Amino acid sequence: MARSVFAFIALSTADGFIGVSPLVRSRGASKLGAFDPVGDELPKDGSDFKILERATSSSSLVKSTKMLVRAPEPIPTPALLTIDPVGTLIQHREPMGMFFREVLFDYSGLRLPRPDIFHDAYKMVYAEKCEEMPFFGKEAEVSSAEWWRDVVTRTYLEVGVPDDLLEEYMPEVFPELHEKVFTGAEGWELTKDADFVLGEIASWQESLGPKAPKLACVSDFDERLPLLLEGLGIRHYFDAVVTSKESASFEDPAAPFDAALTKFALTDAKGAVHVSAKIEGDIDAACAAGWQAVFVKGPPFSIPEANPTAAVYQRVGDILRFLDILGIEVDPYRPIETTRLVGIYDWDHDDPGDYQGYDGSGGGGGWEAPTIKGN
Repeated sequence: MARSVFAFIALSTADGFIGVSPLVRSRGASKLGAFDPVGDELPKDGSDFKILERATSSSSLVKSTKMLVRAPEPIPTPALLTIDPVGTLIQHREPMGMFFREVLFDYSGLRLPRPDIFHDAYKMVYAEKCEEMPFFGKEAEVSSAEWWRDVVTRTYLEVGVPDDLLEEYMPEVFPELHEKVFTGAEGWELTKDADFVLGEIASWQESLGPKAPKLACVSDFDERLPLLLEGLGIRHYFDAVVTSKESASFEDPAAPFDAALTKFALTDAKGAVHVSAKIEGDIDAACAAGWQAVFVKGPPFSIPEANPTAAVYQRVGDILRFLDILGIEVDPYRPIETTRLVGIYDWDHDDPGDYQGYDGSGGGGGWEAPTIKGN
């Protein structure tokens, strides 16, 4: 009986992979070299790619399918490793529109439109504001708080909140959003595997001793980012935090990356690696600065419609797969959280004060163990 399955790794041009890298390492694999093929839309001329062909043959039938695949390439130990945390390590707990609606409702009790209407209004206003005053007002010498206040005000006006009511509630609503919701764990959360990945990188750095790379944040964010990272429990992993508010330049997109090198007295851009979930203004800017770059993009896999800078970068499906590129081996048998435990399991049973129903007063309304009924 004749049966065969062949798979060959498809390589890009000799100059590197232009655009996106549509393959991540298989989660079940313990070493680099085991891959999951991903069907991506191919360039029409096919000039920049070779194709993986998987053929299954029998005495009466031969079938062939073509898939574009790309293996992550190991990177020699860099001198500097930077991560844009948004979308890779941290994410909003809910769509932005939900927070806008709920905070205003809490203070006003007004009947308000659906959260998605708020969200669409926010996205439109935010994009307009970025065009008017890039980098949270840096070059216009406007404070980020003033910049965001205008975004919040215009978002509410866009969904139809009357001027007089907005004027009444903004003194309470805006500080709630700006200083609490979007500067801590109420509005943000860690992405899956974020804390694990940072812990693995920290252990790797420790094992390398004096040769270990520095780890920093480089992000299109305002000056609240260090406080946010602190609130989410990951600030201590980073040697520095560089934001667009402090270092970006409209004339020089590479400015934040140059600033990151300067912080560590480094001059060789080729020895630096940037990781991000965003191409425009981030991955492409890092490449323009001479850095190596890794784009984190999960399914669905598709090639961007335009890549004007023709930036050369690698792509992985999630932040965990970035460890492969660094050569950090992950225990394939490590426990993986698949379900978030809630209810009576979401507290320390040995510490009554940790129970959500305990008010800390020691009097009435204090802790009472939950009753579990038998059969």
